[in-house]
Amino acid sequence: MEIDDIASYTLEKEDEIFYIYQRGYYGCTKIGWPIYIDRIGKVDPKKLLATTSHEQLFKHIWREWEKNLKLRFYASSILFDRQISQVFIIFDLKDL
Repeated sequence: MEIDDIASYTLEKEDEIFYIYQRGYYGCTKIGWPIYIDRIGKVDPKKLLATTSHEQLFKHIWREWEKNLKLRFYASSILFDRQISQVFIIFDLKDL
């Protein structure tokens, strides 16, 4: 897969994988950073790897980061009237 193909990549069984590995963006901080919540403690690694491969998961995470650069940083920069280039990440380790 070429770098240009990452933007158009769609993950097979995306809904099922999201149910196993819950993560996503939830608003912005007061200074404009997008808030990303990763519920890593809820992941069942065996079930996740039975549903998808390392390569597919990596491509999906890479595509999400590209969307972050192109959409979220851009929108936050406009909304907060300054350059936004950082993310506030919360790792939920409960049940890990």
